[in-house]
Amino acid sequence: MLSNYNIVIHLPYLKIDIVVYAGGGHINELWWQSIPYMIIISLLVKLRKLKIVLGPSTIGLFYKVYTRLLAKTLLKLIDKIYVREPLSKIVVDDICGKECNDKTYLSRD
Repeated sequence: MLSNYNIVIHLPYLKIDIVVYAGGGHINELWWQSIPYMIIISLLVKLRKLKIVLGPSTIGLFYKVYTRLLAKTLLKLIDKIYVREPLSKIVVDDICGKECNDKTYLSRD
């Protein structure tokens, strides 16, 4: 299995149309440390003008200003966001506003 780091290294050599962050995880206050890495990878992917999809994940809750800012930055970079439960959709809408509302979908794992 490739880690996110390996994907970035090999990205220039691959002929791909889309990058999918496999869901099943949590993007929240407790696991905020992974968000900066996801932002860096997303920025590199966007340089190649590729689409990014976030698979079904639990998003939120965020209490601190810096974790909300990190989450907002990441979510704005993603083209389609699939969340596991209605509360996650509410959190995404609260953090990003209308900009993320049209690209956020409720989905199952």
